[in-house]
Amino acid sequence: MKYPDTNLSVELTSDLAAWEEDYYAGRASEKSEGPASHTARGRELAERLSAELGWRFSVSVDSGGQREQVLIRSSRPAANPKAEQAFAARFSEEAAEAERLRHEDLEAYAPNSKQVFARGGRKKGR
Repeated sequence: MKYPDTNLSVELTSDLAAWEEDYYAGRASEKSEGPASHTARGRELAERLSAELGWRFSVSVDSGGQREQVLIRSSRPAANPKAEQAFAARFSEEAAEAERLRHEDLEAYAPNSKQVFARGGRKKGR
């Protein structure tokens, strides 16, 4: 989901994009206080995101030191109902696609061995 599709506030979208840019530019991994301050900033952004989305959603963020995930969930309704609706619609789309794929007869073909594998890794005759 791209930022414009989220309906998040302009301020949060801008701050998330800047935080992400810092990460990919490597500034968050410099020897100074980069990693700790980047993690703290990520936590603050996750709290703001959670507030905009409300109690229907949990936001997962790295805790920093142990690479553990922390779940943040607002105790209030969405501060930004349009963002909540955008995320709910995306969630519904993803759930429908997962359900469709669960029932579809998928297979993979290995061209070097010319073997075909059905769902679950079972070999199929060819």
